[in-house]
Amino acid sequence: MKAAFFKGTHPGWKGIMGRLTKLWMVGPYSHCELVVGEPDADGLSTCWSSTFLDKGVRQAKIALDSADWDILDLPLSAAQEASAVAWFESNKGAPYDVLALFGFFWRPIKGFSRYYFCDEALLTSLGFGEAWRQDPNSAYQLLLGAASMLRERVDSDGSLPVA
Repeated sequence: MKAAFFKGTHPGWKGIMGRLTKLWMVGPYSHCELVVGEPDADGLSTCWSSTFLDKGVRQAKIALDSADWDILDLPLSAAQEASAVAWFESNKGAPYDVLALFGFFWRPIKGFSRYYFCDEALLTSLGFGEAWRQDPNSAYQLLLGAASMLRERVDSDGSLPVA
């Protein structure tokens, strides 16, 4: 399982919004996706996220071109991967959390429960608490650190130790 972080720029108003997001969040990423499995024969990856244009949590097939996306391997157990996918499947169609975007301007605004933006959906599916506090750039750093720690804890047979 992987996480993909969008660093590219779309044309038109989507590009303007992406640039503003990157500028406000002080980082290279404007969006993120959970990537399940390997790309299909057409080079498309199965991804889960929440987007404004798709009106919330959804699954999509995306070409994750390295010029536009940074991919982070997540060293998860099969049970953890299944849990993340199950979270997305059970929350598919949940609305995009537009209100929570204002929380980046004024922190007391948390948004609506059971509404999600991209990094909130990604991190919540992976079991992180209070994911509404993150943005795509901080989510990248959080997962990069967590992945590094998990890799150090992987047992010799390739599975994560049970706590």
